[in-house]
Amino acid sequence: LFVETFLEEKELSHLRLGHPVEILVDGLSQPLQGEIFFIGREAEFSPKYIVSEKERKSLLYRVKIKVKDSEESLKLGMPVTVRLRRR
Repeated sequence: LFVETFLEEKELSHLRLGHPVEILVDGLSQPLQGEIFFIGREAEFSPKYIVSEKERKSLLYRVKIKVKDSEESLKLGMPVTVRLRRR
């Protein structure tokens, strides 16, 4: 089971594979624990034209997080909030 999210470039500088993550799910009292197992190498959602400095903020990178806790109440497609933990 994994969670997929998108992060801005500025957030990637301190992330590595295996980085710990908390996953907050509506309806669950405790956050789930996870770790990053994939960081995209290419920006997504970028415009098809030259990107101005203002538009660079919308460049996002796909990040996948393996859920460590086996949680039956977590269902495919559920929205979650990802909290990056400081190492």
